[in-house]
This record gives sequence, C-alpha cells and structure tokens, in this order.
Amino acid sequence: MHNKNNRRTKKPNKHKILSFKQRILNSLRPNKRAESKKNDNNKSQKSRLKSTKSNKKYPEKVRDQSAFIIKLTTVFIPYVLVGIVSITLCILCRYLFDIRWDVLDISELWWDFIIPIVITTALLVILLRPRYTFLKIGSASNSATIIFVIMIISIILPAMMGQAYLLDRMTNIVNVQTIGEVAQYPDETHFKVNADQQVDPKQFSYIVNYRETKSRYDFFKKDYEMTLFVVAPFKEATNIWLTGFYDRSISYSLSEQQQLDEANAFFRQSKADFFKHNNQNVKFYKKQENISSSSQSVYMKAIKSSSVPITTKPILLKPYYISQQELMANTLRSFFYLYFIGLAMTALIVFSAKIDINYDVSH
Repeated sequence: MHNKNNRRTKKPNKHKILSFKQRILNSLRPNKRAESKKNDNNKSQKSRLKSTKSNKKYPEKVRDQSAFIIKLTTVFIPYVLVGIVSITLCILCRYLFDIRWDVLDISELWWDFIIPIVITTALLVILLRPRYTFLKIGSASNSATIIFVIMIISIILPAMMGQAYLLDRMTNIVNVQTIGEVAQYPDETHFKVNADQQVDPKQFSYIVNYRETKSRYDFFKKDYEMTLFVVAPFKEATNIWLTGFYDRSISYSLSEQQQLDEANAFFRQSKADFFKHNNQNVKFYKKQENISSSSQSVYMKAIKSSSVPITTKPILLKPYYISQQELMANTLRSFFYLYFIGLAMTALIVFSAKIDINYDVSH
C-alpha cells in the first residue's frame, strides 16, 4: 500500500518533462511556420500592390535612373549642344550676311539681340522644350518659362560677344595721315590717324536724357539714370565729328539740391574727359554706323543743335584708347566669362529643380 501511494505521488522524470515540453514545442512549430508563411504571403502581396501603384505613379525612367542622371542626359547636355549650335549659327550669319556678302544693312541691335533671340528661341522650342518641362522649381507654376528665359539669356550674351570678336578679328585698321582722309574710305570702319588732330571746343554740343530705373543697390528703391551724348567737330576736317557717351545713376533718396549737385558734377566731369581727347593717345577710331537708330537720332539732334552747317551725312567717330589686339583679348575673355557663367546658372537651376513625378519623361 505504501509502495502504491509512493508510485502515485512520485514526481515525473525530469527528462520526461523536457521531452514533453519539447513535443509541445514541436507540435507548435508547424503552426508557427504556417503563420510565418501567411505573414510572408501578406507582406509580398502588399509589396506587389505597392509596386503596382508605384508603376502607375512614377515614370519608368525616374524609377530606373537617378534624378541627377536624368537631368544631365535629358536636359543639361542637350542644352549645352543647343547653345553651341546657336552661338555658331549667330556668328556664321554675321560673317556671311554682314562681312562677306554685305547683304543685310541693319543696326547692331538686330545683330546683337534680335537675330540671336530668334535663332536661340527656335532651337530651344524645337529641340529642348519637351525635355525640361518635367522640371519644377519649388512651388512655381511657371517653372518651364523660368528655365526657358535663363537658357536664352545664357546663350544670347556669349553670342553677342562672339560677334564682336569676329568683327574685330576680320576688320583691318586703315592708316591715314589726317582725320579728313577718313571720308575717302566710305567702306572702312577703323582708322589710325597719324597727325595730331584737335576738336573745336566752340562747337561742343550735347544732349542729356533722363530715365527712371531700379536702384543698383536696393531693388525697392528707384534711381534716375542720366545719359550724356556729346559731339564736337574736328578742326582740320569737314563734317567729321568726335562722339562721346557718358552715363550716371543718381539716387532718388537724395534731396533735390543734392541731386542737382551730382548732375552738375557729372556734366562737368564728362565734358572735361571729352576734351582730354588727344590724338596721340588714341589707338584707333571707329565709325558709328551700325549703332542703334535711337543713338543715331540723338547724335544727329546734338549736331543739328550746333551752329555748324550740315550739307551731307556726318561721319561719327568713336575713339579707342587700347589697341585692337587688347580689345580682341578683352572681348574673347568676356565671351568665355559670360559663357561659363551662363552654364553655371543653368546647371544650378536644372540640378536644383525637382522632377515632376506626374510628368511622363518619355514624351
């Protein structure tokens, strides 16, 4: 009896308990694996749904490539190529139609601005506009227009300097003994005068123009720009005039008396600089033939206001106090400076802009 009770109260073997727990765990493992498999299936299904939504929302190129590569290959490199082609076409048109064939007798305004704007705009609209319209600058609704304007400016300015360099490169300076001999060369524009030539101070004439502008230092303030057109005839020549152009900005924040004082000081200084003209210091003269029509009309108005009788079209000469080689070097330096500044500006705008994920890049 005692043995029987002992058998009833005897504790189970520890190994048997462990094996029992192990069996329980083993029996639960298939359920855990099934649950884990079920969770994995749910996760994969969710990822497939998310991937499907992503396929519908994002363009394929945006998903497969980085934004930088897309901007570089889709926008920036084509922009560089279009810019090179535009500048080359502008310079080529100037060379063929103005220098070689001389069939377009138009002002510098057309060559420097209007023709480059037409060529650049046409190439940008035809070749590049579908490429940069997927870029978005912050919250601006007209991002494409902003990028378009920056691209045009960055191309036009180097094109203008390239034409100026071409003209200086292709132009020969004619050596004359006196300033009166300039009239004997109607087709030439650059002259070197060997003899000392003086202007007549008694026939000094000028026109002053004023216009309101934004302040150079504060956008919210206004200045008025004072421009002075000066002419005076050469003593030893007939109907040949020396020209000068000076400008000055005067702040509206000054009192009326201070504005008058600055204007008078500017006029006196400009007149003194004009009459410092010394033919020995002038490297060459250039005819003012292709200047804008507005500048020509102002110079003609100044000439007519003098007491000198005008029977034929006056010859207007602008003095240059640096050599043609120095002028060409400065122009070429300005060309590369403006070109690379334009590249940097465009690169900054393009690479800082965000890609509109709702826009289809393939179109």
